[in-house]
Amino acid sequence: MEFRVVNETRQRLPRVQWIRIFNAVQRALKAWPKTSVALIFTTSVKIKKLNSAYRKKIITTDVLSFPTDKLNAKDGSGDILICPEYVKKKFPSSEFKKILIHRFIHGLLHLHGYGHKSAKAAAKMEEKSQEIINKISYGGHHAR
Repeated sequence: MEFRVVNETRQRLPRVQWIRIFNAVQRALKAWPKTSVALIFTTSVKIKKLNSAYRKKIITTDVLSFPTDKLNAKDGSGDILICPEYVKKKFPSSEFKKILIHRFIHGLLHLHGYGHKSAKAAAKMEEKSQEIINKISYGGHHAR
């Protein structure tokens, strides 16, 4: 298992034990032990370019996930890009740290094959997100 965090922004981010969250998600999903994930905090300019190039949507977004192996996209390996600037704009009244954690879990679920193209799939994905958040928050694996 390999995990790394990269901050490409000039923004100071809240302290979060990302590796603990990553490990909690891996356990919850009974993930392949050789999963390799990079969590990249990036700028609105870069995430908009990537969203345009790969999803044909010329807009800024909060999170993008790119599986390493498109043929086996459910193994959990890949890159997760989060735009903190956009998260702050999209969720101005929410707790920034909690939203970043939720977006990270959302990205990890995408790497494991979850999606939200239908209402049923979106509900399943959000239910799994909340299940993991509850384990992290109340199961002794606090996301601090």
